[in-house]
Amino acid sequence: MSALVDKIKEHPQIFHSMRCEMVRVWDCEDKLNLTFPEEFTQYLTHFGAIGFGNVEWTGMNVEADLNVVRATLAARDTWAGFPADCFVLRPAPETGGEMILCDEQENIYAWKPEGDPAGDKADAPSAGNMTKALICTGLAAYFDLCLAEAEV
Repeated sequence: MSALVDKIKEHPQIFHSMRCEMVRVWDCEDKLNLTFPEEFTQYLTHFGAIGFGNVEWTGMNVEADLNVVRATLAARDTWAGFPADCFVLRPAPETGGEMILCDEQENIYAWKPEGDPAGDKADAPSAGNMTKALICTGLAAYFDLCLAEAEV
């Protein structure tokens, strides 16, 4: 069992969607042209996606912004500088701000694009700039940070 799955199971109050089959995980990886870290694959096949307090993680069997494929493809379409080896773990809040990304090696980043790609003031160079800061290594470690944020 994965460390992340074990940690999530310790909190039965955490909402989760329906688990997904490996064939769907592989399909998602193909669509994103990347390989999910093993911990994220285990997360998808056990929970689909999760939410607790003000924290929501992307995954499968959910709609719109929380679908990992849709969220990542939308970010790639919007921001030319979006890292190709990353997927969206937590979308930016509706009020704007940073989104949380995970790469294939399970590094977790806060990513904040600079400029507004849809606004009149955006120009191509500034809209592609970004701030990418390493938060931690490992989804289980990031889950612990989210628990503290949500005060669960």
